[in-house]
Amino acid sequence: MLGGERIRLTGHDAPEVFDPDCPDEAKLGRYAAASLEGRLRGAGEMELTLEPGRDADGRGLGSIAVDGQDVGERLVMQRLARPEEGGPVPGGEWCR
Repeated sequence: MLGGERIRLTGHDAPEVFDPDCPDEAKLGRYAAASLEGRLRGAGEMELTLEPGRDADGRGLGSIAVDGQDVGERLVMQRLARPEEGGPVPGGEWCR
């Protein structure tokens, strides 16, 4: 959330926290959210780039970089997200 508004990081797919398909997805989503919050808390130089439009859930779209590194790419490196190729990946794929 940013200023009370939910933002969907574009270019990456992370497990859902608010409407997960299974307990495994919810758990991974909480880990991803905690990692992101930790990265943003006490961050150095932060840059938010908003994109026009909203996703199907009404979230704003954009990307965030901290000290020049895209936070979504960092989540991918931590295996808490994956690159989004050609649209969102169904959440069920996070389920075992």
